[in-house]
Amino acid sequence: MEAEIQKFKLKGRVYLWKYKELENRYPGWNLATDADGCDSLVKLLNLMDTSELPSKKTVPTEVPTKLQLKVPNYQQGLASWRAAKYLTLNFKKQGQISEWNITENGEEVEVRFGVGKLNQLRTAIAGIPQGKGDFAISDSDEENILYFWWNLEN
Repeated sequence: MEAEIQKFKLKGRVYLWKYKELENRYPGWNLATDADGCDSLVKLLNLMDTSELPSKKTVPTEVPTKLQLKVPNYQQGLASWRAAKYLTLNFKKQGQISEWNITENGEEVEVRFGVGKLNQLRTAIAGIPQGKGDFAISDSDEENILYFWWNLEN
């Protein structure tokens, strides 16, 4: 299973961005995918879930489109933002069930999560093609926030 995770190639588009001037009102990162990106990320999370070992995988992300930025509609889609170039999913299989931490390292955003949060993450991503969004996953202190948004381009 570990070899499959290492060989995994993302299909579709994944958008990951953060609003600059709204950090006080809307802290955290925003995630959206197209249908192929959703299917691909769910497959990766399934591989991680069935692996016997902890796993980590970095996938490329894309700059959100103007249409995608209109979904959260912060300042009518005109709020300034910055995008990550890479998303690293770091599954701590033997860690705390509720572990959830987001760190930034240059152009990469790493989401470290335990078993309980893996299920939440998989469900959130799987719901994107059905128009589910406008909610977040965070740690117990409501920090390390990842918002989920549907995609108008599907």
